[in-house]
Amino acid sequence: MKPYILIAWLLIVIPVVRAEPAKPEAPPILSLAPAEPSFLLYLDKPSDLLNLASMLAGDCQGKTPLAPAAAIFGGPTMVAVVGTPLTGPEMRIEFATRLTVDEAEFFRRLDEEVFGTLRELEPASATAGVSEAGPLRVIRLPGPMPIGLLTGVKDGVVYASTRKSDVDTWLAGGEMGPRFVGTDAYTRMVARPGTSTDALFYVDYKPFHPLLEQEARSEGVEAFVNLLGLDRVQGAALTVSWQSDEEIRARVTVGLDEGVGGLPELLAPRNGNAEITRLVPSDYTCFVRGAFCSAADSLNQINALLDSVDPAIAAEFREECAEWRTDVGFDPHQDFLGNLVDEWLFALKVDMDGPQNWFAAVRLAEPIMFTQQLGALTKAYGLPFESQTYEGVVIQTPVAGSGPQFALAVVDGCLVIGQDGQALRAVVDAKADGQAFVQLPGMTALLKSLPQESCKLACLDLAGLLRLAQAQPEFASEVPAGIRTAVQQIVASEAGMGCTLSSGNDALTLDLVIRAPGVKSVRDVMIRSIGESLQASREQARRMVSAANIKGIVTGCLIYANDHKGQWPATLGDLVREGLMTENQFVAPYEQGPIVLMADTVDRMGSYLYRSGVTSKTAPSDAVVCERELRDGGLNVGYADGHVEWVTGARAEQLLAEIQRNAR
Repeated sequence: MKPYILIAWLLIVIPVVRAEPAKPEAPPILSLAPAEPSFLLYLDKPSDLLNLASMLAGDCQGKTPLAPAAAIFGGPTMVAVVGTPLTGPEMRIEFATRLTVDEAEFFRRLDEEVFGTLRELEPASATAGVSEAGPLRVIRLPGPMPIGLLTGVKDGVVYASTRKSDVDTWLAGGEMGPRFVGTDAYTRMVARPGTSTDALFYVDYKPFHPLLEQEARSEGVEAFVNLLGLDRVQGAALTVSWQSDEEIRARVTVGLDEGVGGLPELLAPRNGNAEITRLVPSDYTCFVRGAFCSAADSLNQINALLDSVDPAIAAEFREECAEWRTDVGFDPHQDFLGNLVDEWLFALKVDMDGPQNWFAAVRLAEPIMFTQQLGALTKAYGLPFESQTYEGVVIQTPVAGSGPQFALAVVDGCLVIGQDGQALRAVVDAKADGQAFVQLPGMTALLKSLPQESCKLACLDLAGLLRLAQAQPEFASEVPAGIRTAVQQIVASEAGMGCTLSSGNDALTLDLVIRAPGVKSVRDVMIRSIGESLQASREQARRMVSAANIKGIVTGCLIYANDHKGQWPATLGDLVREGLMTENQFVAPYEQGPIVLMADTVDRMGSYLYRSGVTSKTAPSDAVVCERELRDGGLNVGYADGHVEWVTGARAEQLLAEIQRNAR
């Protein structure tokens, strides 16, 4: 290659390699959001969350609008509120969505299926619906306060606003005026490198500052609130990316006004590289790492907060420091805690079959001085320690019977305190052999997806934790098949979860990444697992309610027999006529529609079968009541002695057949 060609190529490539990650472009629907929303919600695919919410709600036997809404809101959707109820007439709502169904079908189903269900369930939503208004439509929102959105459709996009001029301008292709994507809030909190907007929730905190100040004055804690620095908080944004096959990302960004101190700096005083994490052995389950200037500095900030609440607490601490200085010859605050600097860490090893292993570590400014001070401390207070050396590291433990058992050592310039000497030997090995938690292939890839510098970092070996759960004897029998399949996929993927908290001049940023390489869709696996879990828990709850109904029926029969010289009721309807039970107690929670029963129809239309010919001479072990059909291969059965069992397999089929043959 000729030299001048090589130079030209380098001039092009080097800036590209060094360039910062490009900020994401705003999705078209999000670009319609107004300039200063108090609340803003954007979803790239609302149907995902609506279906999940439908599962969480149990869909109330088909009586929620969630599932119908999921069927029509399949495209990118934005909802924004400008102002608050306190601003009165200035408050307005804007909405936009890209159609995935025919325009006429969208509005018909919105009116009939979504709002129609709400009108049935909530009297306050009686006026909700969709109507024509000349060339536009009006979407009347549900709720006690009537709000109508003027709505237009253009190029497959629905745009609505409480202000008709906005819709007219949009339909005519005119200039919309300032939009959210052009504001400083969007740049600081949403359009940050590494941020995706598959989902976005934004809240502007500034309108709430006057309310906070007023409440602080009325409660007499104005000085405390000012010290927390909450007036620096300008807003917050949650962005989520779930479209990637292998990972889910979430980022919470809190926008800050210029200033110093307060809660923002207490949470994240400074960023740094997480070097201390190399002490965590590879077989550990999780760790949390934090950065700080020093333990003494952090304590100063806490004391400043306590002073504003109760100055006596901080004064008592200063008195104790003076006593300590007299006893041991050095200041515990400035000298001892001031030696704990830079970063700290807590790590945990989970073992399902035995005790947990843990250790904590903090970097030392002067390890030799710490060792001297520790010696003076143990001597002054009569704390006997014994020492042993492992790979050149002195590990100290309290003499048996002298108090709590733990171990401590200085490893790589860090004070490490562990559950026992074995835990510290594992730390020494991890550092010496390079077999650390963060050097596992799955964790290395996970950390690359997180900010390299942060104030706090937490990592979890998700695959390892689920592997332990999978090994439990009850896993195969008690966990639904769908969840077992999802766990198997995640376990095989070296999945991990990581979280960081980073600080900047104008924002605090919390990043969360769940990564499962090789899993076809982490999002789908998680949603399916949640659905399976909810379905299993609901089925168990229904089973328990139905068993309670049967228990009540048999108990009612026993009371009836006691009042009728040992004669059991001829029919279940007799229990209703005698006032021993109500009709509703004969309806199982499995029933999908409303069932109205009377005493004469309980035996024919109720959910339970009752065996005829039962008397006080019937064997206590004989089945007398059961559900009408099998569910998941089993059914609840009530016996003559009053107890109820869940019976499965061939035995369940046999009992059901016997009671069916002899049922009233």
